[in-house]
Amino acid sequence: MFCYALKVLVSGTYSGPAITMMQNTAPTSQQGSVVSVYFFSITMAQTIAPIIFGYFAKWAGVLANPTLYGPLITGFCAVSYLGSLPFWFRAGKHYKKYMEDKDAENARLACAE
Repeated sequence: MFCYALKVLVSGTYSGPAITMMQNTAPTSQQGSVVSVYFFSITMAQTIAPIIFGYFAKWAGVLANPTLYGPLITGFCAVSYLGSLPFWFRAGKHYKKYMEDKDAENARLACAE
């Protein structure tokens, strides 16, 4: 139960910043589509993940030893989140550069006035 609570706690920190980044970088006319694709991707991953987890659970023999569910869930979530870290890092670096360039452009326009 603790592992599942930890998973919910960790996963809740991803969505808000991602949506903010999308809204700040996408044109206003495309923001709805961009956020919809983001949530569609999340929904598809949450639909497919139980199938993959079921395969690993069967492979690990959790029906014969139910105490393996906790470590298996923890490992499954850890691999998923750790696998996404390089992409979040890259997106964050790109977003930072985008916002710095945008701020520099706004400062340049303010000086030109």
